Amino acid sequence: MIINRHLVKAPRQCVDYVLIYELAHLKHHDHGPAFWNLIDAHAGDWRKAKRHLDGLVEVLMD
Repeated sequence: MIINRHLVKAPRQCVDYVLIYELAHLKHHDHGPAFWNLIDAHAGDWRKAKRHLDGLVEVLMD
């Protein structure tokens, strides 16, 4: 697993989402329902964090 070095500039909830997302792939190698259920169990507000992170991509990559 390689995490983009620019992620350190993101808000904490976005960093948490990315780490949980990547760790969930250790158990589930696809994006099936079990994968998303695991994400929901550990990052219930992940949708908000993902939207926030998606909106920050250009700023963070600078």
